[in-house]
Order: sequence, then C-alpha cells, then structure tokens
Amino acid sequence: MALTGGGFGRGRRLLGAGEGLATTLVVLALVAAIIYASSRSALRQRFDLTAGARYSLSEQSLKVLSDLPAPVRVVTIFRPEPQPFPNGLASVQSRAGEYVRNLLAEYEVAAGGQLELVSYDPHANQNEVEELVRKHHITRYNLVVLECRDRVRLVYLEDLVTIDRGLADPDRIQPAELRAYHGESPLTSALLSVTDEQPPRAYALVGHGEGDISDFDSFGFGVLAEALRGQGFELDTLELKPELGLPEDAELLLLLSPRRPLGQASVEALRDFHLRGGGLFLALDAWWAEAAFDHFVADLGVLRERALVTRDDPMLEATSRRTLLPARRFNADHVISAPMARQGFFANVSTHGGLRRAPDTPAHIGTPVLLRSDDDVFGDLVGADGSPGNYMLDEGSEVRAARDLVIAVEGAPGRVTVSGGTAWLTNSFLGVAQGGPGNMDLALNCMNWLVQRERAVEARSQDAYESIVKMYEDETSSVRLYIVILMPLGGALLGLLVWLARRR
Repeated sequence: MALTGGGFGRGRRLLGAGEGLATTLVVLALVAAIIYASSRSALRQRFDLTAGARYSLSEQSLKVLSDLPAPVRVVTIFRPEPQPFPNGLASVQSRAGEYVRNLLAEYEVAAGGQLELVSYDPHANQNEVEELVRKHHITRYNLVVLECRDRVRLVYLEDLVTIDRGLADPDRIQPAELRAYHGESPLTSALLSVTDEQPPRAYALVGHGEGDISDFDSFGFGVLAEALRGQGFELDTLELKPELGLPEDAELLLLLSPRRPLGQASVEALRDFHLRGGGLFLALDAWWAEAAFDHFVADLGVLRERALVTRDDPMLEATSRRTLLPARRFNADHVISAPMARQGFFANVSTHGGLRRAPDTPAHIGTPVLLRSDDDVFGDLVGADGSPGNYMLDEGSEVRAARDLVIAVEGAPGRVTVSGGTAWLTNSFLGVAQGGPGNMDLALNCMNWLVQRERAVEARSQDAYESIVKMYEDETSSVRLYIVILMPLGGALLGLLVWLARRR
C-alpha cells in the first residue's frame, strides 16, 4: 500500500513523539534508580578525597560500628569562644567543629541505623542544651556527648584536634592554628566504653619493682595506661598478696617489667588465675629471671632466652643502639597481629629478649608467634648478674638467627601473651615518633584479645595533619590581584578579541 505525503508526515511526527516519550521515560527511570540507590546505605559508596583521608574510618572503627549491641545517641555542642582581641581562634574552632561533625556523619552511615547523630547549637537549641547540661553535669561547650542505655561519655574538642591557640593580646596578636586531627581514636574508644555491657577490669601488678602505670617520664607506662582506659578498660594497680587472693572482678592482669622475684606463692596465684580463665599480659626483660616463674611460663608453652636481640651490623658501634631495631614480621594469620600485617605496619623494640615455643607443649595449647625479628640479629647473652653483654657476636656461644619477640598462648582456660621485652611499651616508644605505628596497636590488640573482646581488635586510625600555606599580607594582595582581577580581565579581553575577529 502506498503511503501518502500526509501519512508520512504524520508517521514522522508520531515517531518523533515516541522517541521523546521513550527518552523521557529513560531519564525518569535513571532518576528513580539514583534516588533509590542514594536512599539505600548498602548501595551507597562514599569517597574521601581530603588530605590524609581524614574522614576514612579505620578497620577497628568500622568493626565496632557494624557490631553495636544497642542504639547510640551522639550529640555535638559546638560554639566558638568569644575573644576581645580576635586572633582567628573562633574560625579555627568552627573548622574543627565542622571536621568532627563530618567525621561523625561517616560513623552514622557505617553504623547502619544504630547511631543517631544530633547537632545542637547553644543558642538555637537552648532548651535541649540546658537539659543535657543538667543531666550530665556539663561545665563547658565544644564537646561530643555519647549516650547508650544508662551510660554516657563526654569527649571534648581538645581530645579530637590539636589547636595552637596563639596569642590574643592587645600588644601582640599571634594567629591560632589547627595543627592535627585525631578525632577517630577518642570517638571509637568512647563508643566502646558506652556500649560494653560491663567494662573489662584490668590490674597492673605492683610490689616487685614493676613499671609504674602513672609515670609519664620516658621509661614509665603512663601512655599505655591512658590508651587502655581509652579503650574502655577499668585499670588499677594491685599488690599481689596470695594470702588475700585475687579480686573476683579481675579479667586481666598486667605484669610489666618486674625487678624482684615474685615468690612461689605469687606464681601459683597467677597460675590459678590463668586456670580459671583470666587473661595474662606478661612483659618481661631478658635480664630478669626467676626459676618458679620461668617454669610457669614454660608450662604455658613459651621458653625465654636470657639474651638481648641485637643487630649484627658492622656499621653500628657496639653499644645498646644495636638492640634498637624495627620489627616488621607480624603474623598475618592471627587476629591480634593480622591488621598490622595487612597495613604494612612495623614495631620498634629495644633491649628485647628472644622467645621460643616449647617443643613439648600439649597438643591442645597453641603458641602462635605474633611478632618476629628480621634474620640479621643474634642473641647477645646477658651476664650472670643480669648485666648486658658486649653487643658483639661471639661465634662460639651466640647464634645469629631471627628471634620470636611476642608469643600468644591459646587453647587453655585463660589466654596469655608473653613479650621478651618492655621498652617498646614505655612512653618513649608509644608517645613519640621513636615507636613504630605498630607498637600501640599490638599492645592494645593483645589486651582486647586477652579478655575475649575481638570486636575491638583491629588497626587503629592514625592522626592527620592540616597542611596550610602561610602568606604575608603583600603576598596575599598579589594573589588576590592576579586571581580576582587580572585573570577575569584577561579572559574578558580574549573573548572581546575573538568576537572582533569573527565580525571581520
């Protein structure tokens, strides 16, 4: 049948209308799919393009958030401090508050509906803020309030960022600066403390010359103690008196660098604690020895070597510096050390003794090595009086070979970790750059594992630092001149020239 001109035109119009309708339907379907995907957290993908990936949550935080046992309410209350002589502190505090709110928004997404985030302004939400102040005895603003069931934790802005307040004096103004972001670690620690049914109870043993958990000098253990409390542990000291027994609420005992013998009765008290399921964190120096205690540790499946792990490096002078070495061999197959192995972390140890797994350990007892040294080390034998050796390899009595540095004991009623040294746990290694990024993670992962708190065992966040370009006033004026004035004028002039050329 022949198609007339009118029919052909009408057909083209119908075809065009059909194509337009189909295009509209496709666009509507795409919009609907995008809206649906954006409303489904499982289909949502977020990208962190900030310097230092400051909004990317660590494995530990993601694990804790995915396993929250109860709903958590998080309230932020931020208000910059008023200043009679402004030096930029209010702007810095506002920027810090925005960082915390953005970070908590990532927490809210990762929690999958178990975390409610609320932001209160002291002026706009005066009634709500006053109620929180009365309820939790809040004395100042710029903080985060975490509530879960009947438990609460307050985290202040100075715990979340490092701010140099500068000077705000009529005679001298020094600008305030936002130096570093470290909000994730205190926030996740606060989450752990408010969501645990019962915070684990830990005791650091004293009475035998042990290290001091309240000492923040170089060789103290104050930083470790604060980090442990930050993980939600209740930590105190305990003088071991076998005749009085151990506290019923004790879940974890820390033995840090004893200097004097514990005595047979105290060793048996530790053995009984282990047999009833308690966790033991044993950090021992190579020059300390006690026959009864070493026999107990051997029964656990671990043998101690009275020798310092020392680098066989002719480039280094034969001093104690040879015992300072990085340890990179984290066990990738154990829950404690796998996160550090996965992240490529290392630990720094010093004056550390070697360990070995006992060959006659019962089959049901596992003694996995958590951290091992490199191969280019030897065991520098300690003197009979406990004094260090000469830091030189004696081919006749000392052996060049890798050493086990930290060993876990599992399969028995209680869990145990044994470290051949204590320096890596001191403030000088945990509190400054001398320690590797794996030191703190290894210590805290051990202790969380010892109390069977696996959800807190992961690699933790690292601090992010703000990069700021500082310019003097004349430099700022030059940049403003080029960017705000000259560049737009240049673009306009170029456009005018092109227009004139086309007219010709």
